[in-house]
Amino acid sequence: MTPGTYPLAIEGIGAFEIRRRTLRVEIQIGAEFARLTEGEEQIPAWLRDLCEMTSAVKVLAAMAPDGWDVDSMDPQEPATYEKLAKVYRAIQEAEGRFRRPPAGGNQAEGATTG
Repeated sequence: MTPGTYPLAIEGIGAFEIRRRTLRVEIQIGAEFARLTEGEEQIPAWLRDLCEMTSAVKVLAAMAPDGWDVDSMDPQEPATYEKLAKVYRAIQEAEGRFRRPPAGGNQAEGATTG
């Protein structure tokens, strides 16, 4: 495991090593999004969503299962979009677990009141 990453197993797709978001990683995702959209600001929602998923998965996946290559996925194959969305959602869910506040709130704050 590379420092700054976490493992993520996705059923039916395989095991990934995912980068934790940092400011630099977020900039890389934004730059990839800009490349995919060619800098256009007015793009259809479906294309924006596809480029958002593609750029995030491409940058965040430090290691992916054999055969996983976002750039060579077949755009005419419906399973392509299903797989991309499944990986994107799995990353979002994992990140959500990292960012949740601890159960019961801030213990130190509660000790000073009253």
